[in-house]
Amino acid sequence: MQRMWASPGFWLLLQATLFLALHGFLQGLSPRMTEDSPSYLELARGELFSREALAQKRTLGYPLFLRLLDATGAGIAAVPVAQATLYLASIAALHAALSGVGVHPGAAAAAVSTLFWADATFSPHCAHVMTDCLAETLAILSIALLLWTAGKRSSKARWIALGLSTFACYQIRPAYQFMLGFVPLAGLGFLAILAEPDELRTRWKRHLATLVVLAVAPWFLFCAARWALVGHFGVVSFGGSNIIGIAAQFLEPQMIERLPHGQQDEAREIHHKLLSKPGYRVPISGSYDVDVDLLDEGYNIAVWEVAYPTVRSRRVTHRATDEALLELSWSILRQCPARYLVWMVKGVRRAFAKGLSGQFAVALLLLIACLGILLACKLSGRRFPLSHDFGDAPGLWQLLWLSSLAAVLFAAMKVPLVVAVEPPLERYVAAAFLFAPMVPVAALLLLIARGRSALLADHFSQQAEEEGLESEKEDHQA
Repeated sequence: MQRMWASPGFWLLLQATLFLALHGFLQGLSPRMTEDSPSYLELARGELFSREALAQKRTLGYPLFLRLLDATGAGIAAVPVAQATLYLASIAALHAALSGVGVHPGAAAAAVSTLFWADATFSPHCAHVMTDCLAETLAILSIALLLWTAGKRSSKARWIALGLSTFACYQIRPAYQFMLGFVPLAGLGFLAILAEPDELRTRWKRHLATLVVLAVAPWFLFCAARWALVGHFGVVSFGGSNIIGIAAQFLEPQMIERLPHGQQDEAREIHHKLLSKPGYRVPISGSYDVDVDLLDEGYNIAVWEVAYPTVRSRRVTHRATDEALLELSWSILRQCPARYLVWMVKGVRRAFAKGLSGQFAVALLLLIACLGILLACKLSGRRFPLSHDFGDAPGLWQLLWLSSLAAVLFAAMKVPLVVAVEPPLERYVAAAFLFAPMVPVAALLLLIARGRSALLADHFSQQAEEEGLESEKEDHQA
């Protein structure tokens, strides 16, 4: 019993069980439909690998996942369990990867435990017929594979798996195209943290080149194939449908006359309809100020009630509509670059404020409580369940640097990509800060380990001093 109590695997399994129990209790085991779910289901039931499918506003990754569930006979009823199970498997992979590169298994277990209690548990993503949970799963798996490929036990299979997981990540959710830059930068950073100086000098160029090729080549080939088939270079035709929600709210009457002639009538109609919407409030004032809350409130109105229907009524296909919206958006934003820059700064600031609070504060408090129990056990002389100790300080320093790099780089690359085209909604922001709670946990583990080392050093020093005094006393008596 004591050995089981001391096993990191036991505590990870216990948390996984609690995760599934809470998931079932809070969210239920039935799939939840959203406004976007029907479009994924429709694509999954149609001809996936066709020119028409490539021209749709959805990528093929999530419909393919739904079709695989259909092939098992379970259908969409299995979505919550399947997504939750895959999410848990990615956490297990990250723990194995951290342990495999020299981090103490107990410390690795404490760090990845934050992922049990972060976004996927307390939000309904796992139950939704949506891309959020599966994209987070693939992001976690990609980081695990980056660690493995940076370590000493890399293999061709892991490199191939990294390329596939990165490709699948943005095919599931196009907003994860920031992984094209994240994978090479994070992979090189992990190598710099884990490798010895001589090894780093000989490996880094080839390592970085391999990461760039694995990340960018599949993306480029897919976009090129899509351009050849449907006439659009990109993962999906949806950028214009996003950014018009910002650009349309920046539009002013005097700007319309300066737009290209072919865009003026549509811009004038969009502006008039938007101002006529009951309850809509203009989010701009002066030459550049933007009210983030008002822009957030009016975003869906601007896109789906005004701009998209207006432009779609004059176009035959969604792709043509999206391209027209994108061109109109850039024409508007070129006239107010300062306003757009202010929006970016305020939007990123709002995203970071949201991401470092809320559900992540809950996750952090839970982990601090667990680590408080750990410290109490240490001070009382009892053995804490995770391990005999946290391992040596170098392993904990590695954990701190690895988790810090992953958390900061992931958020810094994801948030601006979101804010550039739409408001920082909570479901987008939460995913960007998925790894943030790992950093204070790693720091706390390091502080506890260093404190324990200092206590042991004082203890042995005092013991040696007492033994020396006893020896002197015996010599004196002799």
